[in-house]
Amino acid sequence: MASWVRSAMNKPRQKLMKSTSPNLLKLKKFGGTYSLDLLLLGILESAPDGIVIVDNNGCIVLANTQSEKLFGYQRNELLGKPIEILLPERFRERHVGHRVQYSSNPRPRPMGVCSNLTALRKDGSEFFVEISLSPLETDNGILTTSVIRDVTDRKRAEEELLRANQYLSAILSSTKEAIFTISMDRRIQTCNQAALDMLGYRESEVIGQSAEKFYPSVEAFLEFGKRLGPALKENGYFSGEFQLKRANEEIFPAEFIVNVLKKDDNELGVVAVVRDITERKRAEEILRRSHEELERRVEERTAELSRAYANLKGQFTERLRAESLLRESEERFKAFMNNSTAVAWMKDDQGRYVYINNPFERQFKIQFADCHGKTDFELFPEEVAKHLHENDMAVLASGEAIELVELVPTPDGSVHHWLAHKFPFKGHSGKRLVGGMAFDITEQVRTKEALREERDRAQNYLDVAGVILVVIDANQKTALINNKGCEVLGYEEKEILGKNWFDTFVPVRMRDEVKAVFAKLMSGEIKTVEYY
Repeated sequence: MASWVRSAMNKPRQKLMKSTSPNLLKLKKFGGTYSLDLLLLGILESAPDGIVIVDNNGCIVLANTQSEKLFGYQRNELLGKPIEILLPERFRERHVGHRVQYSSNPRPRPMGVCSNLTALRKDGSEFFVEISLSPLETDNGILTTSVIRDVTDRKRAEEELLRANQYLSAILSSTKEAIFTISMDRRIQTCNQAALDMLGYRESEVIGQSAEKFYPSVEAFLEFGKRLGPALKENGYFSGEFQLKRANEEIFPAEFIVNVLKKDDNELGVVAVVRDITERKRAEEILRRSHEELERRVEERTAELSRAYANLKGQFTERLRAESLLRESEERFKAFMNNSTAVAWMKDDQGRYVYINNPFERQFKIQFADCHGKTDFELFPEEVAKHLHENDMAVLASGEAIELVELVPTPDGSVHHWLAHKFPFKGHSGKRLVGGMAFDITEQVRTKEALREERDRAQNYLDVAGVILVVIDANQKTALINNKGCEVLGYEEKEILGKNWFDTFVPVRMRDEVKAVFAKLMSGEIKTVEYY
């Protein structure tokens, strides 16, 4: 036992009282036994953190059992040794100066004031620590109590979380799809660069804003909510098309895929993947007009032939000319369809194929001669054929076109997602037919699934982190906070999100100073900062 402890054990009972300096404690004698010294030693030994006490010369005079476990030394190996024995060699010389400076103005320093501190075990291994310092005035001079905590596991968790966030940020930045996270009150919480480019706004003009801002009208905003709510409640997701408005007031068509964002079975909001489909709509309109024009021309030619036969029954030459024109029209149609990037087909009202284009033949490795007159049940697995047939019959029954995603395998056995547009029409003879065109969107679907998985992984990292993680937008509002943050602050998440972080949670005496640091970060004047 160090000399100051032995001295204390030979003196009358002592008690702690505040000295004239608010930063120091000193011992005052009065009659009694040594029970307080034994009590203090018991408290030191039962402490969960390592405790090392040094004298004014930086020599260790006391170390508790937890210190032995942390550093791998026996207690008698530490007593009398300079505190620098517990530091890596590269820090020791500098630490002597810090220690002398502290001794000249001793004051309590709480845990967490200095981060990224490193300690050295007896075996030469290093580990991250947090240290609090407390001065104690005794009859033999000022002693300094160091409480040492191993934070290696926490550091690893922080590094894992940082890597996950960087990975998610890279995905969001690189994807060409516009991605939004939207709160339950339909305010934009986050969005990627593709979303800003699509809408024509700066990030500060989007984050925290009501989604109503990006719709053509209040009525359109409310109408979309009427479609979105029931779909999310029934299926957990929504897929559809609606119109949005850019910053320049341009109205454009957009395709939405919306999924509910949950945490512990609580709905936090939604994640929306939005695609500008202006070009696709234009292409569809061109294709629709082409189909209408083609059908009109076919019907006109058919009528011409009928009139020619009735009026000029004996004029075989005229009939041949008309038939030639019809063949030319059909050839043009085939040339158009065979050079399309979409697979296309026609079926009769019994579901039998009467036409497929070249892309269809290449995708499914089948010639038209081999599938002509056959149904889907003869070409595809029964369950797939059943769904295809049901959709075809629904088009014929309603007399209206539909657009939907169908899962159809290719000959190599891989299942592909096809965005199919099916429509009813009548052939030359008046028979009802169903036509269709489909685009392979498998890669887009996989990309969206991968993004969802990364989002869930990042959310899990946020939830398990042992530190407060807060995202503050450019308007100083709280955009995101993890469970630890809610626990420390004593609020529910919904009471924090959207609130001005500095005006609500930063003490008044520090508010202006912290706001100034935040302003420098947002302006780019400084890149990163550690602030306590």
